[in-house]
Amino acid sequence: MYNEQSCDIAYQDSDWMPEYDGVEANMGGQSLAGVDAIYQSPGWQLLSVIGMATGAYHGYKRNNSVGWAIGWGLLGGMFPIITIPVSIAQGYGERAR
Repeated sequence: MYNEQSCDIAYQDSDWMPEYDGVEANMGGQSLAGVDAIYQSPGWQLLSVIGMATGAYHGYKRNNSVGWAIGWGLLGGMFPIITIPVSIAQGYGERAR
């Protein structure tokens, strides 16, 4: 039968969930603190905005579709290092053949 007190005690005593305080998280002995600093830097944020804008333009011009513009824009904001070179390789803003 369900007993609220026993559930609270079991949750407090469980070791299945590691402690996480954001910046000090460790994975395989390597700190993840530097990863947060990279994505929060002004340079990365500027690159993400540029990637989003160029991705949206390329997606719309290439496919003549707002859906493709949204998709390319989102991916350009998340992965600007990948989407900008791919859009250039496809012929920036050229129609798909």
